[in-house]
Amino acid sequence: MPGLKRWLQDETPLFSPEPDFLVSHTGGPRIMYEVSKGLGIPPARFELSEKSLARRGNTAGVVVFDVREQTFTEPPGPAPWGWSSPSAPGSPRWP
Repeated sequence: MPGLKRWLQDETPLFSPEPDFLVSHTGGPRIMYEVSKGLGIPPARFELSEKSLARRGNTAGVVVFDVREQTFTEPPGPAPWGWSSPSAPGSPRWP
């Protein structure tokens, strides 16, 4: 995860400014915890993913659509920007 974090910091605006939302694959509590810890993403950003996991279970990468629906039911503000992390087979991979 350190290599991914360095790449994201160098090549993307992920950490500056902090995203308004995170649409993340649930994966399970351990995966969400490790991504939060490894990338320095506040655990609160995984709240909707945790709700989706409790409600629907780990339904693979397609669960991001459930998390996205929750995110935009009440949009996170004017002109929000965020990050989507499917983390499932077939998802884009970073170096």
